[in-house]
Amino acid sequence: MTEAARPSHFVAGAFRIGPVLSRTASLFARNFPTYVAVTTMAGLPPLLVGILVPASPVTLANPFQNASVGAVTSVLTIVLGVLSQAIVLYGALQAMSGRPVRLADCVTVGLRRFLPLIGLAICVGGAMLAYLAFLGLAVVGLIQMIPQALQMVPQALVLVTLAGVSLFIPLPIFYLMWFVGTPACVVERLGPLRSMGRSRGLTKGYRWKLLGLLLAVLIPALIVAGVTGAVMASLGIGVNLRIGVFFDLTRSQSPIAAQIVNLIWTAVWTAFYAILVAVAYHDLRVAKEGVDTHTIAAVFE
Repeated sequence: MTEAARPSHFVAGAFRIGPVLSRTASLFARNFPTYVAVTTMAGLPPLLVGILVPASPVTLANPFQNASVGAVTSVLTIVLGVLSQAIVLYGALQAMSGRPVRLADCVTVGLRRFLPLIGLAICVGGAMLAYLAFLGLAVVGLIQMIPQALQMVPQALVLVTLAGVSLFIPLPIFYLMWFVGTPACVVERLGPLRSMGRSRGLTKGYRWKLLGLLLAVLIPALIVAGVTGAVMASLGIGVNLRIGVFFDLTRSQSPIAAQIVNLIWTAVWTAFYAILVAVAYHDLRVAKEGVDTHTIAAVFE
């Protein structure tokens, strides 16, 4: 069976974690140099700034000594990160359809969808930040209620605690709901809000499986990052290993060496994760709509 043919496990109503992971690993290994080269370029700004623009010491007189450099670096990192994910995503879809992954074509498609993708990142990020702000206010309010709850029946404190815990539940739900917003934006050429709506529709009924999929990749990634961090720290080299937006395992002993290690790690993780999202989007569409790989990839012709 060729990559272009639809595998037997891709039948309407089926979405399984195992096939998504195996397909992701296969696509990642087959075009590893191309994908990692793209994500490495996207992660260069912090490293170059660290080498070319040494940070000045922050003092009480000037607490924002490095604010402008940090702001520019952050913007460049976000912009190039969004673009690199679109490039890798398109490459993964091309590979799934049995076509060669040409970097020039991938960059062209990424640039074509660049502004909608930035808009999507702003909308999703804004929505998450808005909820985090609400969450912060709610948690402060609940903390202020604890003394009163202690003076009441014991069940009152339990209710306050459960209320606080429940406030965090929507965060992973939002993330899972918009999990395939990026491929929807790139493949179906939708605007930011329509991409979020499309992702919500595709993930409906499969969010528990998507949560399992994320845990299946995040737990090993955490273990690898932890072991790598411990080894590098034992060698006197600091590390700053990020796993997407989820975790930041930080030490600071040798800034430049740490940033090089972080760049390599981030490039590999970002490429793998972008492919995972592309494969999940593909399999969700197959499961919910019965389309095949050629139908999905045909929109770029």
